[in-house]
Amino acid sequence: MRVAAERRADGVYVAAGVELIEPEYRHQSALAPGGVVVTPSRVARLGDKLGTETAKRLRKATGHRSFSYTRTPVLKACACSAVFVGDSCTRHCPACKREADLLSTLTAVGRFRAKQRQSPLALQCRQCGAPMTAKRPSKAFCSEKCRVAAHREREQ
Repeated sequence: MRVAAERRADGVYVAAGVELIEPEYRHQSALAPGGVVVTPSRVARLGDKLGTETAKRLRKATGHRSFSYTRTPVLKACACSAVFVGDSCTRHCPACKREADLLSTLTAVGRFRAKQRQSPLALQCRQCGAPMTAKRPSKAFCSEKCRVAAHREREQ
């Protein structure tokens, strides 16, 4: 489960319309004057595991199937500084995950490399000095004739 989260002005994180506030259990809550049990809440911080109730509300809001899902949701920050809720194994926010998925296929990798390729290099032939274009910077000769002529000169 990957859900983008944002922090409101009051410091509460919200993901998919669900406030990430953890209610304290009865034995942890403070007694108010008069003996009434008050259930205060603590705001989830980065790195906190979400409680079962909050996780249930979040799964219900996102439509995530909860059966056979054993990893506890955690409030995390991505390398792009986006805050999101993911399991203990996720490293990327939903946007970065989509980008990584696009680059994972071979055709996408080919498109990415084609984009990164530079224009043909303008070099000069070592034998005749004629200008030539090359795909790699180590190309030395403009043709087979120049390559063979240079080899013959070296042997003499």
